[in-house]
Amino acid sequence: MNAIWTLAKKELKDLFGSPVAYVFVCITLFASFWLFFAQVFVVGQTSLRALFDWLPVLFTIFLPSVTMGAWSGEKKSGTLEILLTLPVSETALVLGKFLASLFFLGFLLVLTLPLPVVFAYLGDLDFGVVITSYAGSLLLGATYLAIGLWLSSLVKQQVLAYVLTVSVLLFFFVLGQPLIQAYVPTHLTSLLDYLCLGTHFESLEKGVLDSRDLIFFSSLLVLFLYLNVRGLKQGRTNTTNKRYAAKLSAPLFSLFLLIILSGLNTLSSQYPVRVDLTQEQEFTLSATTRERLHHLEDQLTIKFYCTQNLPAALTSLHNSIIDLLKEMKAQAKQPIVINTINPQLNELTEQEALELGMVPLELNIKEKDKVELKKVYLGLALYYRDRRESIPVAAQIPTLEYKLNLALLKLTQDKSPRVGLLIGQDKNQYSFLDRFISEIGTPVEIDPQTTNLAAYDLDSFLLVAPDHLDKKILSQIDALIDSGLSVAIFSGNTSVNDNLQASIIATGLDDWLEDKGLMISQKLLVDILQNEQALFQQGALQVYRDYPFWIKTMRADVNPEHPITNSIEEILFPWTNALLIAPQDNPKWEIDELVRSSTNSFLQPEETTNVAPDYVQTMTQQPTLANYPLSVSLTNKTNPHAGKIYVTSTHNLIQDIFLEQAHANVLFLSNMLEHATWGNKLISLRTRGKTTRPLKELSPQTLLSIKWGHLAGIPLLAILFGLMVNKLWSVKRNSSIKQISVKGSQSDTLSPK
Repeated sequence: MNAIWTLAKKELKDLFGSPVAYVFVCITLFASFWLFFAQVFVVGQTSLRALFDWLPVLFTIFLPSVTMGAWSGEKKSGTLEILLTLPVSETALVLGKFLASLFFLGFLLVLTLPLPVVFAYLGDLDFGVVITSYAGSLLLGATYLAIGLWLSSLVKQQVLAYVLTVSVLLFFFVLGQPLIQAYVPTHLTSLLDYLCLGTHFESLEKGVLDSRDLIFFSSLLVLFLYLNVRGLKQGRTNTTNKRYAAKLSAPLFSLFLLIILSGLNTLSSQYPVRVDLTQEQEFTLSATTRERLHHLEDQLTIKFYCTQNLPAALTSLHNSIIDLLKEMKAQAKQPIVINTINPQLNELTEQEALELGMVPLELNIKEKDKVELKKVYLGLALYYRDRRESIPVAAQIPTLEYKLNLALLKLTQDKSPRVGLLIGQDKNQYSFLDRFISEIGTPVEIDPQTTNLAAYDLDSFLLVAPDHLDKKILSQIDALIDSGLSVAIFSGNTSVNDNLQASIIATGLDDWLEDKGLMISQKLLVDILQNEQALFQQGALQVYRDYPFWIKTMRADVNPEHPITNSIEEILFPWTNALLIAPQDNPKWEIDELVRSSTNSFLQPEETTNVAPDYVQTMTQQPTLANYPLSVSLTNKTNPHAGKIYVTSTHNLIQDIFLEQAHANVLFLSNMLEHATWGNKLISLRTRGKTTRPLKELSPQTLLSIKWGHLAGIPLLAILFGLMVNKLWSVKRNSSIKQISVKGSQSDTLSPK
């Protein structure tokens, strides 16, 4: 061990004493930070993903310069023969150089640490992801160094060693890319994907420590360090009597080592161990899923319909699905049988998959020199007792976990939940609602003139664009709410026609809502800044213009604590009124705001039908800016068993055209329906893994300071460190020379004449 450390210190002095090394460090740091800051402030999220995405490429360019002269330089200068004559093992020689280069890699990574420190202050940084990303960077860099050291031992020219190392590293990194896999037999794609360094680094970058990744990197480290040791032994035994014995034993030991490492990787692939370090445990089975599996009373059969030899782009998703199903099997008290079926094996299996609702994906697959359109299946069917549920196309984790939970909930419930739907006006504009309701239950159309709402046996109720609602049906809705049924209402007091003319509509809700301490304004809300663009006719052309009546709420405008809104970025509120909360002495209902407009909004100050895009420019009065509630949740404080009421100030939000245009509107509607129907059973899973981590609002001057503080400050810090280290070593060296000179003078003085 002393020999290893002595050699490592000698190599460290060479590395840290070389100006060229600091040039490479500064270039690497500058490039890393430049690429990072080119993306991070545009995305606006507290994440270091942009930094770690580029590190493998920069490592490929930079790290070979650290190892290229490790052995080739020794060979060229003739010092390798001297090293091999020393009473030091080849293992100690290799480990000494490896540890020195690893320490230098650590020095480079440490210089990037100010970045997570600063961004932890700027937002909610997920330190679990940061830790695994740094661990992945260290393992990837260490593997690069081991490969570089081995290749350096094969040649005498440093430039050749550099070129060889870069080439081999690129080869290992692109093995899993579609461009490479297009030219190999399809049954080898999964093997190439596993051997790809990028695949394992990306896995660690997500925030998960996986035994497959750790064992893979460790195996490559052991293999290439052994090859390096083996090469040095070969050089040493060439001049000894052990030459033939060594030649005989080396291949056998190498084969044995290869078998051991292959076995370890195979074993870890079959029985992986994963530690999820993400803040929200995004890649671990949720407590909701575990509880649902524990309550299964019979065997669950899951058929995974998956095309054999998937293209590279879907291999990672396939592996994630298999991992999730295995984890579910391990957590369940009742047996779970998992069958993987290739639906394209024959016509019967494909027909079975299609009858189950499996939807084949049509992908352009490049094979050799041609591109072919191929059908790929990746779906699930779940069987429990005499029931069946299908997931036609599997999604990414954790969305798939949500879909599996929804399927399990439907399989284990006595009946599918019945969701009442009452649309008062323009029914043809809400054709998508049936589809969204069908995802969580059975849609039931309600007759507005019904006298017996309880007969519909509803589990939740969706009221859209009501028109002159009768007090009798409202009293029936009250009775259902008191019995525990939740109601979601999307209603505004203003209608806008195709000619952009607004008119007041009578919903019949005014008195009913006022009883609960809530009112919907008669005037439309306008937002000067936070609005969406709309397409308008301008002369002979159609142009996009900012439209102040299409209000866009941002992350800061939604309730971050409520499960309906805690994962939503932007919601589009077209032609919306505002909700007004009326003060009451002894309020029966507690009102929680879900969404507010920005502080740049105002209610139209005068009675007008004008909703033109230039409305703000043509106003005759100065508006009073304020923010207003746009969606609220009402909870009965006197009856803990009563259902909730959700009120949103516009019905336009869930019209087909806006559900197509704004994905967040779909999420908002789905979350509200699920919360009204299932409570918290599913909604936590729908929003799982979608939490955003926005950066704080910063001035342009602050952003520039942060950017150039890293771009210029950190490389300058590296240079100052190098100057300080070399100064200390210079002082120490001069001190040693002086001591030797003093001892020599004393010896001359005391010697007899």
